[in-house]
Amino acid sequence: MNWILAAGPASTFVVDLALVLGVAGVMSVLMRLTRQSTVVGYLLAGLVVGPYIPIPLFAEPERVQSLAEFGVILVMFGIGLEFRLRKFFEVLPTSGFTALVQMSVLFWCGLTLGQLWGWSMVESSFLGGAIAISSTMVVSKVFDQRDVEKRLKEFVLGTLVIQDLAAILLIAVMTGVASGQGLGAAAVALTVGKLAGVLVGLVVVGMLFVPRLVRAVVRFESGEILVVVIVGLCFATAILAQELGYSVALGAFVAGVLVAESGSEKIIEKLIKPLRDIF
Repeated sequence: MNWILAAGPASTFVVDLALVLGVAGVMSVLMRLTRQSTVVGYLLAGLVVGPYIPIPLFAEPERVQSLAEFGVILVMFGIGLEFRLRKFFEVLPTSGFTALVQMSVLFWCGLTLGQLWGWSMVESSFLGGAIAISSTMVVSKVFDQRDVEKRLKEFVLGTLVIQDLAAILLIAVMTGVASGQGLGAAAVALTVGKLAGVLVGLVVVGMLFVPRLVRAVVRFESGEILVVVIVGLCFATAILAQELGYSVALGAFVAGVLVAESGSEKIIEKLIKPLRDIF
């Protein structure tokens, strides 16, 4: 057990990977035996390998964070595969309205609760912002384990994707508020404009190259080559989005949408799913 207890600087990536996957495997089996969602098991596994409870298993936090980021990128890429541009714009009106109502109500609930606890307006606003955004990763994993009607799934995932975009704006606004600078209408409009410009630029440029590239690679009829190219494309787009000042999750989602436009999303989804589930 000493090699596990010594995690931190003395541990290695292999030790951390073995520890995380081993604990997650045990927890997921226990959840299945008790007829619970495996998501609960993964959350418990995170507590077990984390540094905050007195269990003699501990993985180095920065490396675990990297593993988690891999998972976020692959999950958001998989969600993007389910949304061709035409389908996304079809669900946009209803999903957008739902996201607006849900976020507004939850933000107000958090703000009110914070005020009742005697918190300042800034602290209450952060609470409202924290509970206003749902977890796309958790919901998508629950959907994978439940028989959900396709149209309902598209509607819910569309709502969550819009919430992810809204979260980018919310973070910018709250950062300005927390710094004491505030954030006027002009600054908010500029933030929205920059986000829209980045999205349009990624989609327009990507549509010129990505679907053609994917179709060309599919013609090789090699699952190995296809996985390597697609995963490389996914991570490259995620890093590009990060360099532009946005989250890797946003870039991965856009990559999934672009790949879906090739018409080969079903083949790719089957190849990517095992890798996504590991992380």
